[in-house]
Amino acid sequence: MRKLVILAEMPPLDGGIVIHSGNLSQAKQYLGQEHPYAIYDMRAEDGVCLNLDALAIIAGTIQAQGTLYLICPNWDTLEQQLDFDSQRWNSGKVIATPNFYRYFKALIQKFGFQFQILAETNFSLPQYQNLSTESLTPQQQEIFEKLPLDSSAIHLVTASRGRGKSTLAGKLAQQLAQTESVLITARSHSVLPSFWKSAAQNILFLHPIICYKKLRQTKLQQRVGYLLMKRQVYRCRCYISSVSISTKWC
Repeated sequence: MRKLVILAEMPPLDGGIVIHSGNLSQAKQYLGQEHPYAIYDMRAEDGVCLNLDALAIIAGTIQAQGTLYLICPNWDTLEQQLDFDSQRWNSGKVIATPNFYRYFKALIQKFGFQFQILAETNFSLPQYQNLSTESLTPQQQEIFEKLPLDSSAIHLVTASRGRGKSTLAGKLAQQLAQTESVLITARSHSVLPSFWKSAAQNILFLHPIICYKKLRQTKLQQRVGYLLMKRQVYRCRCYISSVSISTKWC
C-alpha cells in the first residue's frame, strides 16, 4: 500500500523527486517513472502553493509500499492561508481556498493519513521487488497466454496506474521476440523502467516520430512482427495510461 505523510519540514532523504512552487513545470518529465518516494513541498512565501496537476503526477510515480511526503508547516491553519496556485485560475490574483482545503483534509482523514513530526516518522525505503522474476497476476497471466494466439490486428490494454501494464508488455515482448521481430515505441526510453526490467535490452526502441517514418517504409513493415506502444495522456487532472500490446504487421 502506498502512503501519504504530511510533514512540517523536509525529510532526511537524499535524491528522489522534489516538486515545489519554483519547478512545477518540470513535473511532467516524471510521467511513467517509478520511485520509492517523492516530495511535494507546499511552502510558499506568505502562504502555500498546491498545484494538483503536479501533485497527481508525482503521486503516480510512487512504487508499491512507497511514500509521498507533503511538506506543509501550518497544516492546522491551511484553510486560512493564501494559495499561490490560485493565480492560474483567478485572473492572476492570489486568494485563500478554504472550501477546497476543508475537502482536501477530509479526504486525508478518510484514508487514514495524517500530519506527523520527523521524530515519529519511519523513513526506511520499501524493499525492492525484482519485477523480472515477479509472478503475474491472474489477469496478467490470462492476457499473457491468450494475446499471442488472437488474430486481431491491434490489442489495447488499459488500466489504472501501477497495475502492471508495462511489466506485462515487457514479458510479452520477451516471449514474442523468441519467434518474432519486436519493436517498442514511447516518448523516451526512460519512461519504461518496468518494461525494461521484464524485457531484453536488445529489443529495438524507436521514438514515435522516427517509428512512424520507418513503418511507412515497406522494408521495415516486412521486418517488424509486433509493434508495442506505450502511450500516456495527462489531461483534466486525470492520468490515463495505456499500452498497445501489439500491432501485427505481417
